[in-house]
Amino acid sequence: MSTVLVAKDVDLVPEEFADLLKPVLAKWETAILRVAAAHADKTRFVVPPGKNTPEGLLARRFAQFPVAKRNMLGERAVRALGSPKTKERLGTHVSLRSLADARPVDDRMVAAPPMAMTQTRATEIAIRTLAETTGVRRFGSDALFGSGTLRMDLIRVVCIDETDGLFWPFNTEAGQDEIYLMGTILDGSTNVGEIPPFKVGEFDDGTRKDYSPAKQLLKIDLNSSTEFPKAYFVSLILVEKDQGDLNETLSKIIQKLADESAAWLAAAIAGYVGAAAGGPIAAAIAASVAWAVTKLVELLKAAWDDDLFTAVTLNVLIPDSQATLDPNSQVFHARGPGEYALRYQWKFLKGRPKVTTGAGTQVVVHA
Repeated sequence: MSTVLVAKDVDLVPEEFADLLKPVLAKWETAILRVAAAHADKTRFVVPPGKNTPEGLLARRFAQFPVAKRNMLGERAVRALGSPKTKERLGTHVSLRSLADARPVDDRMVAAPPMAMTQTRATEIAIRTLAETTGVRRFGSDALFGSGTLRMDLIRVVCIDETDGLFWPFNTEAGQDEIYLMGTILDGSTNVGEIPPFKVGEFDDGTRKDYSPAKQLLKIDLNSSTEFPKAYFVSLILVEKDQGDLNETLSKIIQKLADESAAWLAAAIAGYVGAAAGGPIAAAIAASVAWAVTKLVELLKAAWDDDLFTAVTLNVLIPDSQATLDPNSQVFHARGPGEYALRYQWKFLKGRPKVTTGAGTQVVVHA
């Protein structure tokens, strides 16, 4: 019997797949810098019209910062876009010429997704990565798997350290945190779903919120993919509601990035359709898209000193049709301007073998 493995999801991302996503991340980094630079120098830089372009979505977040912070970030972005190193790094993937015209970064990609590898090569890479990180080397058939769903529940949220206050740049704790949670779901194919932002509660240091019954965060049809391994990912982001519609804005930014990343990777594999196939390639794509979500949050934190919590990706990898699920709950920590501990639990529902820790192949749970 294999035991439950606990590891970070980034371990499931093949280096070759991460490399394929560099143009997508470069596009978003360009948009982040462009929005800030346009605040400082409207002659040389412009935010293109359109609410759903990367720049349009990001501009809504940028407008929520205090004026002093926007001024500082704008000047810093102008310097960054003028740096030869930045031009070389981003310019390989995105045209940086004439950022004063109205073309959004969506129309500035240097090239469409390259047909970078065959399905055979992509499968080899994905299987190698799974073997190296989880020890899973053989994948069973779907014949005995049956119907059912995979569910993830939120059990408890504890505030370990509330966030800093709003009076940037001073680090003070002022009032209670009003905490929201949102997420991106990948179902083991190239489909991307979301957990819309919802209010968790108001917290001070030591405040604890228990959900009784547990709050369902997601439910996935286990037959949405047909091949093993079946991999399911959820990237969760905790947000302290400080100004405006940060929760909705950030959710749209993350969702757009995830959709684009999944489509880009699928297009880069010659002949790959994705759909509901599942299997090693789909697991690698899903892991890579979840990784891209965490990278985008890191870009926002680095470029804009944005007080966001680091995105945390949790995933379940079902290696074969005889897999059973560890019934124990897990805990992850969301860290950023403060720290929260969230207890959650994966469950099989309807038609699955009885939950057990006895003989059989355990579902590999990563946190």
